[in-house]
Amino acid sequence: MRKTISTLVLLLCCLYLGAQQHCFYSQFRLTDKQQVTELWSPQDNEFRQIGHHGPAVENQFMALRFYYDGRGAIDIYSKTGKIDDELGKWHWYPTEEQQRDEGAGCDEYFVGKTVGLGGVRLWDGEKEVRLDGTAGRRSTVGRRGNNVWMEMTAYGVEYKGDKVDISLRVDVYDGSRWANVTARELNGKKVQFATGVNYHPGSVLKCGEDYIAAWGIHPANVSKNPGPMGGGMRFSKNKFEKIEDLGGAFRIISKPASQITTSIVSASWREDEVNNAAAFVELVAGKPVSLKVMSFNIRYGTAKDGDNSWDRRKAGSLALLAAQTPDVFGVQEALRFQLDYLLENCPQYKCVGVGREDGKSEGETMAIFYNRKRMKLIKWGTYWLSETPDKPSKGWDAACKRTATWTLFKDRATGNKFFYVNTHLDHIGKNARYKGLALVVENIAKMNPEGWPMLLGGDFNVTPTDPCLKALEGKMTDSRVAAFVSDGRATFNAWGKPGDVEWESQRVIDYIYSSAFSACPSFKVVTDDYGVPYLSDHYPIVATFVF
Repeated sequence: MRKTISTLVLLLCCLYLGAQQHCFYSQFRLTDKQQVTELWSPQDNEFRQIGHHGPAVENQFMALRFYYDGRGAIDIYSKTGKIDDELGKWHWYPTEEQQRDEGAGCDEYFVGKTVGLGGVRLWDGEKEVRLDGTAGRRSTVGRRGNNVWMEMTAYGVEYKGDKVDISLRVDVYDGSRWANVTARELNGKKVQFATGVNYHPGSVLKCGEDYIAAWGIHPANVSKNPGPMGGGMRFSKNKFEKIEDLGGAFRIISKPASQITTSIVSASWREDEVNNAAAFVELVAGKPVSLKVMSFNIRYGTAKDGDNSWDRRKAGSLALLAAQTPDVFGVQEALRFQLDYLLENCPQYKCVGVGREDGKSEGETMAIFYNRKRMKLIKWGTYWLSETPDKPSKGWDAACKRTATWTLFKDRATGNKFFYVNTHLDHIGKNARYKGLALVVENIAKMNPEGWPMLLGGDFNVTPTDPCLKALEGKMTDSRVAAFVSDGRATFNAWGKPGDVEWESQRVIDYIYSSAFSACPSFKVVTDDYGVPYLSDHYPIVATFVF
């Protein structure tokens, strides 16, 4: 009886595991299309004789394949996470209709002549050595519990006057975004391996001491409508001696060893979660490496705006902050009671800044808010855009006193230091705008001899073609232009005046400029609904940056 119960329990467990299975493998010759767990070829290269060009494995997040030749490349099939066993259903190549109607993934990662994502070759001290097997090639696929794997071995690879047998293996796991890649010399000989991650022009890139992340659009190859996707790798920095940016791939070269292991990951815009550059880079890094910045002309709280008065808008400003969660943000036109309202209702933030009228609390404050748990404020100050910047004063032909507030922060999450300057150029005086911005640029150069990342945001009251902005050329970059994902919306909405193309282009007057960041994944003019028609007569702008 006990034996019968044990057998029944074991059977039920097997059925449960089978029902929960989300990992699959695939390998077959094109001649008969029969799935096999092992293939052997004395010819070494049977790229065109094997289904999807070589062995393949998949889980919920991605499918990976080896090419059955000597390039040592790993290619990605980007999944949406909605369908299991896409290798069995579509053999790597679903139609456009199946992608659109059934949620199938797509082959959008272009490997070309590179190692792709985590593929491996040998390094002879001067160049990469392909894994061309003079004594043949073998590939196997298999399953062990919630893990599936593929392995390919090239026998008799010519390397430094010797012949070596090199095996590459990829393991993927149910529920894990990460796959492990193991390369080894089967006879225990020490060699140097070369691996890495490829990328294409315009990609968001981040290379740390033990990880590589690339997010971008690969050139159209199989997919007719390619979208952005990411390829990332983690590795032990103690096992590798060199990291190189080749201008199309990051390559890492191992110290002499008989075996190395790395971990690789991919994601794409098709997913519900990790579907943008900032999220992907942080997934690969395993820690926050991005910074979210907002600039917002909040509109004077004492202005006679009727239905758009501050009392009607202020709750929407809280909803904006709750939704956008910027790490730092600057406001323009804010009066003391408006700042107090935000601080009282958003205790995660602190702010610095002084009133422009008296250097204390009177008048517009160029306040800079920061998340106090993430950011450590090192120092800050305010100066006036005038001939006497150290005291409250009106400069040149300005209609109002104008100021700039600057801060130096240390990001507790990354240890990085960065400056943030917030300003509001005059709305009337052309000379005041020109000389005011020139003064800001001059001060930026003085305050940052170390070349730390720099942010400059605010309401500049000029459109992108205004000569005033030439002061920033070659020194800082407009995030609207530099961002991997951006938009062309106006920032001044004038409480909803009817717009056309000309109206849109002439009302881009709010900016976030930057320098010395690795990348700017996104820029957005925030026009979302926060319970009121308009949060201000300006839309907030938000940009993300990677250190």
